[in-house]
Amino acid sequence: MTDQGRPRSATLASGVEPGPLTDAERREFFNRPLLARLATVRPDGAPYVVPLWFEWNEADGSFWLVIRERARFAPNLLREPRVCLSIAADSPPYARATIMGRAVIVGRPGESDEWMVVARRMTTRYVGDVDPAYFERTARFARWLVRIVPEEMISWRGGGWSRFYTD
Repeated sequence: MTDQGRPRSATLASGVEPGPLTDAERREFFNRPLLARLATVRPDGAPYVVPLWFEWNEADGSFWLVIRERARFAPNLLREPRVCLSIAADSPPYARATIMGRAVIVGRPGESDEWMVVARRMTTRYVGDVDPAYFERTARFARWLVRIVPEEMISWRGGGWSRFYTD
């Protein structure tokens, strides 16, 4: 808002003051069943982006992914662990976070079943009552368990423009 009580010209009229997410807003946002977009780097240097379910660990700020054994981007993670995770609400009042970090392979397909605990929680969160049997139907397919350790995070709420772009 300006000193006169009017929104800045680059602020949406959504009633939400633009700015970085607070700790409380981040907690609420990362616990919503939103899709994350994971960007990895292909061997030829081109980006590869894929939408995924995620689970956020509030205690250490990491993000957990359960990835199908034959995911096309799994070799990218093994070769180059630097990744970017983008999470966004697709309707107003907008909120988003961009997380740059490193992928840590916690469990490999066929070598560990640690992914099952995380996948069961994700299934409840993302499909809940719509398809409660999803986990049981797909549990026979081995998966990767990957932890994204953030190194940098940028978050934003309320649409509009940051003062970085306007001042």
